[in-house]
Amino acid sequence: MNKRLPSVSVIIPCFNCEQWINNCLYAIERQTYCGPIEIVCVDDASSDNTVRLIEEASSIARHNIKLLRNVGNLGPAMSRNIGIEAAVGEWIAFCDSDDWFDDTFIEEMLDAAFTHNSELVMCNYKKIPESNSRVLEVDYLATVPRNPSVEQMVIHSKASLCLLFVNRTVLRGIEIPNLRNGEDIAIVPIIESKVHNIAIVRRPLYNYYVRRSSASNRVSKTVFHSLCLAYDYILENLDSSFAVAKEYLGIRTVLYGATLAAFKAGNDLQQVRAEIEKFEKVFPKWYKNDYVGAFSTAKRVYLLMIRFRCYRICKLLATLHGRLSV
Repeated sequence: MNKRLPSVSVIIPCFNCEQWINNCLYAIERQTYCGPIEIVCVDDASSDNTVRLIEEASSIARHNIKLLRNVGNLGPAMSRNIGIEAAVGEWIAFCDSDDWFDDTFIEEMLDAAFTHNSELVMCNYKKIPESNSRVLEVDYLATVPRNPSVEQMVIHSKASLCLLFVNRTVLRGIEIPNLRNGEDIAIVPIIESKVHNIAIVRRPLYNYYVRRSSASNRVSKTVFHSLCLAYDYILENLDSSFAVAKEYLGIRTVLYGATLAAFKAGNDLQQVRAEIEKFEKVFPKWYKNDYVGAFSTAKRVYLLMIRFRCYRICKLLATLHGRLSV
């Protein structure tokens, strides 16, 4: 008797993605995995041909494509929550509508899950620039120690739902916070903290299409506030047994990420100071965290300037970072 293959649901939030959605869907069609695959597309009130293209793909696809349509624009976080609620797969994967999976993504992630008896699997990724320049393979898992604890995985992981492959039982009772920026930063550590064992696939199986116009690359004053809210969510929902990770994630999200975004966008300095002081009331010796040394030299210099309140230098470093990131 053949062993039954587990079902997989892929959640895709969609908004005005007519240029990329076919590539995303066809990559799932090409999956080498032979078990049942469900594609849950949640259209977030698109005004272009996104819905029509999904409907056309659904009529010829070998996998079931479930199209859900939001009445208004709710954002990617709420769209993913809606997709998770509607999904029937035993395993859940996430893909952004302008990105795509390698053909063996599902097969390799499931194989790792069963090989290591894991409820959650993480993989590396490739950055595909819009400019058609060199593809970059990102091995962010290279820093993960051998036989890591779950807390070490929380610390070393990338804050992206799209790099996770998770058993749906882990997601019970978890809702992605409604943030327009930083929702992955908020929820990924919480999901990871709920499992007993995390498996790693070191091959880059996810393709991240880097668009200059994407929301994650825009300079905006709202990014600072969203990142601070994301960390508030981590503080409230990450178990107290992950104290080192809580502190480290605050250093990464508030002291580095949020303040850098603020200096780039020109947020009010008093608001920046207030968030720094708020964090330091909880973690006054943050600079002694065991994982500060894992930051790059440039990031450590920036954090040193934050620690000693050298905000003019921080502003200069943020400006240079912005120019180098263009």
